[in-house]
Amino acid sequence: MVSPIGAERLDVPLGFDVPDEWRPVDPAQAGAPGAVVVLVREGVPASAGFTPNITMGLSRRTDDATVADIADEAIGRLAATGVEVSVLEREVLAEQEAPCVTQLVRCVYGERTVVQSQVHLLIPLGDAPQDRLAVEMVCSCTPPQLPAVTGDFQHFVASFHIRGEEES
Repeated sequence: MVSPIGAERLDVPLGFDVPDEWRPVDPAQAGAPGAVVVLVREGVPASAGFTPNITMGLSRRTDDATVADIADEAIGRLAATGVEVSVLEREVLAEQEAPCVTQLVRCVYGERTVVQSQVHLLIPLGDAPQDRLAVEMVCSCTPPQLPAVTGDFQHFVASFHIRGEEES
């Protein structure tokens, strides 16, 4: 079972750094109402009129889905919108306490090509082994913008954590 978690219902204290030159925007106004975080980076040379963005989505998983299954679901959601989708690279790190999949995805929207760097994490919640927080972090940009935003996205992902009581 999958339960999306909206920002207003988020009961897990998340922490992350917003990279320099990125600014938060309202997910609903950005066209990403299911996201809990949307960041945009203006000032990167616009390529085909596209502004690079980072989104974070959360869901609570109580099913048997693996992190690879969840990454496949993300590809399925993109394909269901009529976008031509192809996975260029994928790495599964499933033997960790918080399993992870990273993947580089190409999306073709008519004349525009966008690449997505996706990171999918499964974080255990509570005592039940199937009670997990699924975190999806995605950086979208055009291929020419990728070198300018990759380091920022890596910083964002590396800084992601569940805050301890001392950080409240």
